[in-house]
Amino acid sequence: MTEQTVQLPIVRSDLIITNKKERGTRLWIVYDPKSGRTFQLGPEEWFVFSKLNGQIGFAELQQIFKAETGKDLSIATISKFIRQLERAGLLVGSRATTPKQSLFALRLLRFQPGRLFEKTLKFIKPVLVPSMVFCVFLIFIGIIASFINGLDLFHYWWNRRWTLLPFWYLALLYMVVLTGVIGLHEVAHGLVYTYFGGWVREVGFMLLCFLPAVYCDVSGVWLLSHRYQRICVTIAGPIANAVTAAIAIVSWPFLSHSFLKDSAAMIFVTSISSIVVNLFPWLRTDGYYLLSDIIGIPNLEQKSLRALEMAIFRILGKQIPNANIQTSLFLIINGVMIILTRLAIPCLVITLLFFWLLR
Repeated sequence: MTEQTVQLPIVRSDLIITNKKERGTRLWIVYDPKSGRTFQLGPEEWFVFSKLNGQIGFAELQQIFKAETGKDLSIATISKFIRQLERAGLLVGSRATTPKQSLFALRLLRFQPGRLFEKTLKFIKPVLVPSMVFCVFLIFIGIIASFINGLDLFHYWWNRRWTLLPFWYLALLYMVVLTGVIGLHEVAHGLVYTYFGGWVREVGFMLLCFLPAVYCDVSGVWLLSHRYQRICVTIAGPIANAVTAAIAIVSWPFLSHSFLKDSAAMIFVTSISSIVVNLFPWLRTDGYYLLSDIIGIPNLEQKSLRALEMAIFRILGKQIPNANIQTSLFLIINGVMIILTRLAIPCLVITLLFFWLLR
């Protein structure tokens, strides 16, 4: 039996597929509900993908492709694309290559909260719009209060608390506040995603750059048809942090008890820090997904690191394993920044701990 007569494999029937138009080009988004991974296919890739029903062979696919597009499609190209689909686990009987967890983003505890988000949304949906208007107003008041009280809060926190309070007290307070701030941040992502019709696969606890964090898996956000919906899901977390920061800075001057004053100051500092870190585009945080959505490239980190790898191969004069990988100057620079960020953050954390212990 020749390769031309071999029947093509079958695409899994449980995949969720949608399409959108980006910069004049129709793209198809394939979402794997088992792994939570998203794949983007161009017109020619989609043509081949859509014909993988187990009823035609290589030769027939070549003929159909030639008739539809006027272009030739080699068996080697088809075979290579099928191998990529097999490695991704998108074909019947194939197993996805499970990506190893990064030490910089280690997921530990997890559960499925989809139904919980849906039930919660039913209660808050009638007051959602007024609540958002109130939150925007509160953030505006918080910005004004930051200019008025921010300097006093900084002096209080730095001169009186940072230098006098025991390390265990600050560390415990920080861990509790950080968990709460990030938890609220992730819940905001999940609720907005659910509001637009998405299904939250997973919520859990993780170590992000060796720091405790809560995460909410909204990887299916690429299935949302409108870009503004995806952007709303992405910025929901930072907006939630802006609200908590506003509440903390507005209430701080009126608190008399030292513990409450410490807590409000810690909430404000942690919330602002969370906004800055989450909008940083070279960690897998909101800034990364926002950048990915703006430029229209899903799996941006993976593609950037592969583009950087290809550039290094070219510089060293070595054979490139996969010459068809998408490369561009932007992806290469983005890959460099991702590597530098991964190296810089642990060094920064160790340096801060070192100076703290020496104080």
